[in-house]
Amino acid sequence: MNGTSALSQQATSPEPQDSPSFEMLKRQTDQLLAINNVITAAANSPGLEHTLNAALEAVLKVVPLDASGISLIDHETNELVMYAQRGWRRDFTTEPMRVKLGEGLSGLVINNGTPVITGDLSDEPRLQVKAFLEEHVKAMALLPMHARGRVVGVLSVMSRSPYNFSDSEVNILQVIADQVGLAIDNALLVESVRAQQQRLEAILHATGDAIIATDERGVINVVNHAARRLFGENSKLLGESLCEAAFLPAIRERLCNAIQLNATET
Repeated sequence: MNGTSALSQQATSPEPQDSPSFEMLKRQTDQLLAINNVITAAANSPGLEHTLNAALEAVLKVVPLDASGISLIDHETNELVMYAQRGWRRDFTTEPMRVKLGEGLSGLVINNGTPVITGDLSDEPRLQVKAFLEEHVKAMALLPMHARGRVVGVLSVMSRSPYNFSDSEVNILQVIADQVGLAIDNALLVESVRAQQQRLEAILHATGDAIIATDERGVINVVNHAARRLFGENSKLLGESLCEAAFLPAIRERLCNAIQLNATET
């Protein structure tokens, strides 16, 4: 009886916090939290900087090494450009480190779309930026950042002492790299749309013709400067129904007829 009770107690007692299974669970939890932090930063940040910094912080929690960096592809110059760094001895972002696409270790990462793991870089002939030797890197992992089926940049993590990257570490770093890649791609799309909108607004307001635009319900959502001058600077047009706006009756009637005709044809 006492033996059975002892066995039951032993089976249900919690594992010591220094056991291998506890350490593995803690490591996996930390990795999931790191990925979640990157996703949250990407979702809540309108720009790149906060997302990049959150990613670098997450990476150095997954692998407790010395430094990490993010470089993005610049298609206009055909280069890989350093955008963010953490733990580096030299500033490679104020005057960004640039490497021609296809060259060096990063070239292998981009061309193959797979990680590159290195050891001591002091005698690495493929280094394109000699100033990088000042970092005294003894081990490094470079991972491609994917977005919509293409590589948009490279995530790097470095150690100044010998280090062996495990398969699980490389896998989790690749997940983070791809999350950052997708966040970057989304942010660039938003910036592109915003830039196009600003160009369109500049054209609309530069023309001497009065331009008024509506949404599909006939509600006014664009009024250029010429239209404001024509109908009065203080006229409240935005957000009003076109058929109820304070236009001259003849103009309003023609515009309403045009909207109704377009609705009938569609």
